[in-house]
Amino acid sequence: MLTSEAAKTSQAESPPPLSASEGRDSVFKQQGTLKKLPFDKEPVVPVPWGHQPDASTFNPKYATEFRESQIPLAGNGWYAKEDIPAGVRMRRISIEAGSLIRIGSQEEFMATGWNPDEAVNYGIGHWMDPAAIFFLKPGTAVNHADPSREASVEYRHCEPGVMEIWTVKDIKAGEEMYCDYARDYAPCAWYDKLQNERGNIPLSQIPEYINNLYSE
Repeated sequence: MLTSEAAKTSQAESPPPLSASEGRDSVFKQQGTLKKLPFDKEPVVPVPWGHQPDASTFNPKYATEFRESQIPLAGNGWYAKEDIPAGVRMRRISIEAGSLIRIGSQEEFMATGWNPDEAVNYGIGHWMDPAAIFFLKPGTAVNHADPSREASVEYRHCEPGVMEIWTVKDIKAGEEMYCDYARDYAPCAWYDKLQNERGNIPLSQIPEYINNLYSE
């Protein structure tokens, strides 16, 4: 969903500095296209991403859809198909319901056989359980509200093992919905370290990266 790509340059010529928009767009390129450390394991546990969302976990009163994001290279985005008021719970995900996966250590994560360079686009931390990384099963394709965009939904970490997505503003039909990754996705120290060592930017760190580009 969200990633970065390092440009290849010759030693004789340095690349020109990226503008804020160019740097922002580069972080959305799929990290799977980058040259990473070898990872040849086959998944032991089926990956939770790349599947159609379970409609039963979404609010049936308000229709939404996933299609290409307005952000270049960002993959799919989440769109309202009708007007949605502020203060609506759009989705509830929980470990108990089987729509949320909790992974509590690097050893547990590696035992799944998942490719970290793909998982980086989907793993999010829980503010009430910072020792673990979580994966929605399947994920919600909602992109980050950078300084040029306004967050329209938020993830609420209301209790351990549960996340809910609520609207925080009135949303018009056809509007793409964004959230604030800095507020909604908590860090997870061991997972973030694993991803950084592979040259990846975990979702919780993307806002700082993008905001720094806008401040330059």
